[in-house]
Amino acid sequence: MFDNSKPNIIILTDNTDHMFTIKVFGPNKVACELRNAGFEVAVINHLHLFTIEEIKHILQQLVNENTLFVGTSPFFYANCGDIKIKDPDDPDGCIPYGKKEFGSILPHGLKYNKEIRELIKSINPQCKLVVGGPDAQDQSYNRIYDYVVIGYGDVSSVNLAKHLYNGEPLNNSRRSIYGFTIIDDRLASTYDFKSQQLFYESHDCILPGETLMIEVGRGCVFNCGFCSYPLNGKKKNDHVKLSEVLYREFVDNYERFKITRYLFCDDTFNDSVDKVKLIHDVSKRLPFQLEYWCFMRLDLLSAHPGTWDMAYDSGLRVVYFGIETLNEQAGKICGKGGNKSKHINMLKYIKQKYGNTVHLQGGFIFGLPGEPIESMKDTAELLVSGEIQLDSWNVNALWLYPENTSYASAFDKNPKKYGYEVVNERWDGGNRLTWKNEFTNFDECRRLAEETMARGVWTNRTNKVLGATSMFISGLGFDLDFSLNKYRDTFDWHAVDIRKRQRAIEYKTMLYRELNIN
Repeated sequence: MFDNSKPNIIILTDNTDHMFTIKVFGPNKVACELRNAGFEVAVINHLHLFTIEEIKHILQQLVNENTLFVGTSPFFYANCGDIKIKDPDDPDGCIPYGKKEFGSILPHGLKYNKEIRELIKSINPQCKLVVGGPDAQDQSYNRIYDYVVIGYGDVSSVNLAKHLYNGEPLNNSRRSIYGFTIIDDRLASTYDFKSQQLFYESHDCILPGETLMIEVGRGCVFNCGFCSYPLNGKKKNDHVKLSEVLYREFVDNYERFKITRYLFCDDTFNDSVDKVKLIHDVSKRLPFQLEYWCFMRLDLLSAHPGTWDMAYDSGLRVVYFGIETLNEQAGKICGKGGNKSKHINMLKYIKQKYGNTVHLQGGFIFGLPGEPIESMKDTAELLVSGEIQLDSWNVNALWLYPENTSYASAFDKNPKKYGYEVVNERWDGGNRLTWKNEFTNFDECRRLAEETMARGVWTNRTNKVLGATSMFISGLGFDLDFSLNKYRDTFDWHAVDIRKRQRAIEYKTMLYRELNIN
């Protein structure tokens, strides 16, 4: 039970979605580390389920003179401040929420920032506002916050809490020109990742059968030119959870909350055969049938084909392949191996053997260095014709970002080296840059990507419920088979909508009870 008579922290977070109630992993991981350090923590998930008045009421009940900070994790926000109308012509059955407003404390929009900050400060003038996650950057849109925590927060969040509680020196910090303090220990290099279990409390309000996220490994052994994730280039089997830690986490979540389905938080699950075997061995000891989603590299499957069968046997049912390109020259430059025929044959093997019991999704990038437009068009034809046997796929033009962002890829840092000339136009009012190279330009690649996606829907080649979406639907209490590989235009979205409404009531009822909110 949450006890705010002790030093405490309140964390606000959301993955704003019409159809699902998805718990964001990072805030709950930070909450666990803060609790391990002796602090009381309340995490308010699913903010879009609440009205502004309900959120204010919760804060009035929880924040007091012992509250050190109110933290937010807004990366998965979408603006839920306006009423949306059902749209039968939309594949997912509704008009999406509005575009995320950067710097917003709540998914309800920037217009509530001042009101929420003033409410918190009126209760406890010393309570700080903190933002974490990928949106926590040294940018003007974060002026509303007192602290901006960049990168993995396992160590820095605890350091900040101790700093505010007893004056412990604040490490890795500097003052931003925008007024807030930046804490940048983005890799959390002193954190003992392998041996730390995430343990949920009853007031985290895990509903029976939810789909949860679990960290299997951190970082990636590769350094793809377009990628800006932290801990890229790690050594194989570094930052991988110990088998006993994973086993305890799986069993604890099953025994307490009946959790059997997971999204694996791991940049590349199959970056080593050992890791795939580790999960297989753990799965065979579990008192339930594990089902999970993960990221994989297709070229590694082609090099070690036995790892697919091992992963499937351990419970892999949905996979996202970051294929990016079928052009060998572009693949070499950006860090993707393999060749076109091996990729296509591996996918054929999987679908012929496992059929609709698995969902294969692939991601492609148009505009990578070294790839002519004709090669991209060839990939588009292979996708639309069904020669590439993916259940769903997405195609995007390459994005370049300003180098001064907290996370910058090799392409962002030195576009000229890779043949790009930045046009210096911000696309769609955001911080993404347009470009051109010897073969093409951003606008041409964007149009081709959009056309390819549209053709995929028209031909039903990529018109299935996405794999991750199926995992989220099952987290509402459905069997995975209910949505896996079903076509979006004939799927029973109404049943999902009704079930979400029920789950929303269950979550809010449990939250008020567990946190003793009147």
